[in-house]
Amino acid sequence: MKRIKVNENLYKEMTFEEIAEKYEPLIGKLITPFIKQYEYQYEYDELFQIGLIGLWNAYKSYKPERDIGFGYYAKFVVRNEILKFVKRSQKKLVVLSYNSLIYSNRENREIEFLDLFDSSFDLDKKIINILKIERIKNKIKNMPERKQKIIKLYFSGYTQRQIANEVGIAQSKVSRHIKKILKELKGA
Repeated sequence: MKRIKVNENLYKEMTFEEIAEKYEPLIGKLITPFIKQYEYQYEYDELFQIGLIGLWNAYKSYKPERDIGFGYYAKFVVRNEILKFVKRSQKKLVVLSYNSLIYSNRENREIEFLDLFDSSFDLDKKIINILKIERIKNKIKNMPERKQKIIKLYFSGYTQRQIANEVGIAQSKVSRHIKKILKELKGA
């Protein structure tokens, strides 16, 4: 049991189980952007477990005398734990060439990276497509915030009218922005 500042004037003795139950939605909200940002490289359950570790760390290190609400404190500790996990796992990327040996046994049977794909798989084409997607993403990242929001909403299936309402501009202006952006992205 630990003394937790629940809100402005209320302190409460809580176990970690009570904390985990109360702040489960917070963890869900914090991991969703990571899942989307890293294009579903991480599973929800995997990041949720990391979030729980962060919540445990927040619970253990929380000091109510600092006069900070636990929810506010936990949000930063959990997010930081997820960021550390993502950074560590990003460093584990191994680059293979077509002919990288990935298996060899006593009978000298060797398997190369390219052997994992059937003959109809065009690795060069796949790599070119990935590079194109990366260039497009970088172009979008370098656009002004409004253009980023417009194109992200457009690719998310919003209509021009819905985008106009969301961004607060006329539908005709949204149409012009989309045409311009798509033209820019075609050159990527």
